[in-house]
Amino acid sequence: MQKRVLILTAVFVWMLSWSVNAGVRYDIADFESAGPKGDVGVVSVGGATFFKLGLSPDLKLGGLELGLGLNLYVPMTDGADYPSDLSFLSLRHIGYTHKDLFGIKGGRLTGVNLGHGLLMDNFDTGSGGSAEMSMDKAGVLAFARLGSLKIHTLATAQALYGVRTTLRLPESLVLGMPVEVGASYITDQEGVGDSSDSTSVTRVKQDGYSADVSLPIGGKLFTPYVEYANLVDQGTGLSAGFYGKLGSKFDYRAAYRVLEKGFAPGYFNQAYYAQSFDFETDALKEDVAGILAQVNADLMGVAKAGAMYENYSGTQLLTWALGWKRIQNVAGVVNYTQTFQEEVNPVADATLIYYTHKPFDVIINVKRVYQDDGSFTESYNSGFRLNLDRLVPSIF
Repeated sequence: MQKRVLILTAVFVWMLSWSVNAGVRYDIADFESAGPKGDVGVVSVGGATFFKLGLSPDLKLGGLELGLGLNLYVPMTDGADYPSDLSFLSLRHIGYTHKDLFGIKGGRLTGVNLGHGLLMDNFDTGSGGSAEMSMDKAGVLAFARLGSLKIHTLATAQALYGVRTTLRLPESLVLGMPVEVGASYITDQEGVGDSSDSTSVTRVKQDGYSADVSLPIGGKLFTPYVEYANLVDQGTGLSAGFYGKLGSKFDYRAAYRVLEKGFAPGYFNQAYYAQSFDFETDALKEDVAGILAQVNADLMGVAKAGAMYENYSGTQLLTWALGWKRIQNVAGVVNYTQTFQEEVNPVADATLIYYTHKPFDVIINVKRVYQDDGSFTESYNSGFRLNLDRLVPSIF
């Protein structure tokens, strides 16, 4: 009975630790059992079907963690082209951190925020294309700390780059209060031009920058801030709000935004590579004001749920995510994303794992990108995940 109540509560109600706020998106790796994995199954990409045989080794070398993806795809559809979205070798993740002085994290990056969300909001390097991981979906995020100065750098395989600096001022300078000032610059040097999954996704080259001031007067519990952002040659925005964490179980943020004609709030977002954007048709047609509210909750260490709501002069957006560990032999994640556009078209993806108590588990991935006319492009893969530690426990 308790499990049923927990499931119903979750229904209604890998984030980067370096970003300012947690993103509303979950990855199955945060909820599944650890251990070396292999994959055998069927993949559908761009209307073509492939048999997949894969291996996902994790390597540890001192403080360095490395996760690779080794995949073999065999066409099952006559005359099918081999999509660029399928890769024999992919970097699932790489990570190294030395205390709080410097670190690096690579692979598919999600929930990246260089700032407080007005310019970059929960950016995802791998939202485009199919549900399969490839090197085109990878990125690298690094940081270094020099005293009270902290620098973050971001680079993606698709030529999007970002840098952010934050400086904590001495408390004696501002009436004894802690003050942090930050500045970010982001440039997409090539734009987006992707048709790997039957639907064309396009965005022009775009630069943007932002500046912000925050007051962590309540430590992690409560931090008010003000942020200004400019999408070069398009428009500007101004935001005032607050964010915080209640222990490790709950985090939140809220903001009031004033946006100029031509601007798009959170332009570099978690659907950046999955949805087209044209400033002529999709950006704001007039000056508006609106609100944003976001919450993320850890439900008894078994499930996580998050939601973000935005309202700009009647344009309402809702993004939510749900993830849970093994309940009744099933673990999974569901992500639903709406970003600012003239037509609010969601992107949805889900991953489910069914544990069989045998050397293999059943895994299903589904991704849908919805279009203006209500249609959608779908990609999926399904098959068996081999648990090598169960298959040959004496080795692993």
